[in-house]
Amino acid sequence: MGASKRGKFPRSIFPILAKIFYKFTESISQSGMEERMKQGRFSTYSPTASLFFFFLLFIGGFLITGLLAYLPLLYFHIPADFLTGQDIKPNSNIVSYILLSTVIQNVFLFFLPAILYAYLFDSPTDYGLLNPQKNKLISFLLIPLLWFLVVPFISFTGFLNENMVLPHALAKFEAFIKGSEAQQDKIIAWMLADHSLIGISKDIFCMALLPAIGEEFIFRGAFQKVLIRLLKSPHAAIILGAILFSAFHLQFYGFLPRMFLGLILGYLFYWSRSIWPGVLFHFLNNGIEIILNAYYSTSAGRAIPKWIDKPGIFLAITSLFLASFVFWYIYKIFLKARMTGNV
Repeated sequence: MGASKRGKFPRSIFPILAKIFYKFTESISQSGMEERMKQGRFSTYSPTASLFFFFLLFIGGFLITGLLAYLPLLYFHIPADFLTGQDIKPNSNIVSYILLSTVIQNVFLFFLPAILYAYLFDSPTDYGLLNPQKNKLISFLLIPLLWFLVVPFISFTGFLNENMVLPHALAKFEAFIKGSEAQQDKIIAWMLADHSLIGISKDIFCMALLPAIGEEFIFRGAFQKVLIRLLKSPHAAIILGAILFSAFHLQFYGFLPRMFLGLILGYLFYWSRSIWPGVLFHFLNNGIEIILNAYYSTSAGRAIPKWIDKPGIFLAITSLFLASFVFWYIYKIFLKARMTGNV
């Protein structure tokens, strides 16, 4: 079986493999591939039908994710108390399981459904989904600056959101969401507890890089485009997409900052016609937070500076003004690139 001693395929196998390879290469010849990548197989479907099939793909990804996330439970010996949300002590098995579940979620719930949707209803190369060469280098230099300038304003909105008080009639609901989010914060703290180089690297990969790619592909690369076709208004689609993006994370007291992040990410995608500027911004936002958490951890004896954790209104307004200027400049760069056909 396999190759002969002279390093060649057996005569009985080689012609079959050669024929299969020839048919395959013929079917994906350059001219044929370029023609197929221009439009998806079902690109002529109505926006409503496209939205329906998007949700079908997303639900399918959700079911697969649930199944694949359930299987490692036996391997890691996860106690039933953890699954029911009861307070338990963390251990290495629980943390490893959570990180693995994060990987599964980003691959099977976000990334793969988005790629499949692009193949069926758009094009994998449309909007730079798989073609990072559409971007201008200067835009990638400005993305980190934009993130740095907008962080105080985003943090200020988070401070306002955390201090919201619901009406007395919703007291039970308020207690429920506070308890639920406290449990989520505790799990995140477990995941970020390892401040070694290996631990931080794992956290950045699982909690920054993969979510940046997966969430941008599904929310901006697929869902936002469906909304634009459906609503006939890019601005309405971006705003609604940002609201649903924030709501999807199921964190009421983090809704405002995440919604503003969704707006930035939505416009970066729409202006650039590429997924990658948003991926970079998203990665910086998650990754630097992980690094700051390790640096300013209580075990290291350092306190998070107030201008990062709870910026004042003056700093927030200054942040918004400076970030808006850079945001406008990025828009002008992408607009010029579109007019010259470089994006």
